[in-house]
Amino acid sequence: MTQEDPDDMLGAEPDDPYVRALRILRLGNFASVYDRYTMPAMMLAIATDFDASMAQVSFAVSAYFLAYGLMQPLWGVASSRYGPAHVLRFCATAGVVATLLAVLSPSLGALVASRAVGGGLLSALVPASLIYTGSALPDASRQRGLTALMTANALGTTTATAASGVVGTLMGWRWALVVSLLLVLAAATMMYRLRDPSPAAARRASAVVSLARTLRCRYALVLLALVFAEGAGVHGCLTFLPTALEFTGLSMVVSSASIMFFGLAVVVTATVVGRLSTRTPASVFLAVGAAAGACGAAVIGLLGSLLAGVIAAGLLGLTWGMSHSSLQTWATQVLPAERAMFVALFATCLFAGNAASTATGGALVSRGLLGLQFLFCSAMLAVVAVVGFFVRRAWERGLLSS
Repeated sequence: MTQEDPDDMLGAEPDDPYVRALRILRLGNFASVYDRYTMPAMMLAIATDFDASMAQVSFAVSAYFLAYGLMQPLWGVASSRYGPAHVLRFCATAGVVATLLAVLSPSLGALVASRAVGGGLLSALVPASLIYTGSALPDASRQRGLTALMTANALGTTTATAASGVVGTLMGWRWALVVSLLLVLAAATMMYRLRDPSPAAARRASAVVSLARTLRCRYALVLLALVFAEGAGVHGCLTFLPTALEFTGLSMVVSSASIMFFGLAVVVTATVVGRLSTRTPASVFLAVGAAAGACGAAVIGLLGSLLAGVIAAGLLGLTWGMSHSSLQTWATQVLPAERAMFVALFATCLFAGNAASTATGGALVSRGLLGLQFLFCSAMLAVVAVVGFFVRRAWERGLLSS
């Protein structure tokens, strides 16, 4: 799980088709997550431009997150039936059009609609990449491949928040979306070089049967609940962190830059976890990571200063590097025969938690109660730490049937 070059990570030659594919998938993940986190740092600027309330603007953000989550099962089924490469190409190309419409939005309503459509389309890039990696790479290389994608996601979150704050301040929020548009366009272009890892004849066609098998697994249901709570806790905190700092009088640039510590912490944590993973149970990583995020969210909720924001971002990065990487790997292990469906449901619950927490946060911001949002996020992560540790430990020891 160390942050090495993909060629070394996979033990393959640089011209290996799966090494090249991983590079493209990392770009797609980066672009997808970058687009998802372009707007949170600019909510105040958008509200001012459209003369709207923060609650209305946060609805645009939560609509994106909700569409991003709800479309995951569809893309999982489509990836299983038509192949992940086909899904990636179609959704990335259509996502370019949706992002362009967002840039040109004449009203807040148009922005909400275009962002929701864009979220639904670009949501495919993450689960389809996980399905592609899980199908193409052997067990020995899969963990590192998935970690490479997770790191690309974290860097997308960090870069989007920081860059959109700078560009939004200097040039306006529409130009920040233009940057996202160019990234999605680059990813869409590269997707046409992908080839599916397995023949179409080997793919499942029955989504109903796959869903039924998935929902009969107790561990699968618990894992879905845990990732929902994690999405609400981590992303619900990161979404409003720049806004909380802006309320203290800091500029959009400085407030957004604090998120850079999230990405830095993810990269460092993933390196440490990679070195310890052979002798440390995943249940420990899950508990420690989620507990760190709970502390970080509580710090920004109670103190609300720049230092508190930096500490919170760093601790949430530790959560992502430890807790989320453990949950994500667990998702590929629980039901290998139903990987496409379960990975899609896993992503759905992650972003559904994100959307729910964003909607709640928007209402609290309008009432001047943003601190309660961070305390809510802290409570969600505390639940993940405790429940996740005991359930994962039971799974590791084979104490409970699925």
